[in-house]
Amino acid sequence: MINPPSHPIYSSIFRSIQNGNHLFSVLIDPDTFTLSQTQEFLNCIPNNTNFISVKVAPN
Repeated sequence: MINPPSHPIYSSIFRSIQNGNHLFSVLIDPDTFTLSQTQEFLNCIPNNTNFISVKVAPN
């Protein structure tokens, strides 16, 4: 079992993936989440995830 990152939004997304909800979008606020944090999260997602759309909110 992979532990999700500690931030609540990541934990919620991770649980959604674990529960089999493979189609969703993630809105990232650049003032709150850095690209490296987002990439770290994506890197720990199970390989059977079908589709992920990550949108970075404009400044």
